Amino acid sequence: MANFDNPYAPPRAAADADEALGAAASATTRNAGGKLWVDASKGLRLANVLIDNVILNIPALFVTATGNAVADWFLGLVGMVAYYALTEGFLGRSPAKFLTRTRVIAIDGGRPTFGAIFVRSVVRLIPFEPVSFLAGEGWHDRASKTRVVRAF
Repeated sequence: MANFDNPYAPPRAAADADEALGAAASATTRNAGGKLWVDASKGLRLANVLIDNVILNIPALFVTATGNAVADWFLGLVGMVAYYALTEGFLGRSPAKFLTRTRVIAIDGGRPTFGAIFVRSVVRLIPFEPVSFLAGEGWHDRASKTRVVRAF
């Protein structure tokens, strides 16, 4: 908070830097190396959902895997979990997150474990979960103890 008692007092360095972010200060985390992560906006997160869904549905435009609707539905679910688990697990981001310059981090600011990414990927199967972040913290974020942040 600014020093209102003495308008000529010099600013305090580190403490004021985070406070200067205003409302965004609560949406930031420093990792062990001191890097400041800022949460991705809801608009960027919505773009991630839309882009990833387009990418996930491209194969369905060309071929059905088995010709059996139930088996194809099940393969689609497995494919979706694999898509997110592999891309976010190994790269820290899905193709959509590369495009929007965002990434997945653990809540402490470090790299999430593969187990956390797998939980994150499986929770996405819950109906309406992909847009749960619009009402606050996404269910897949909460369940896996992860966040989506800007990757400057």
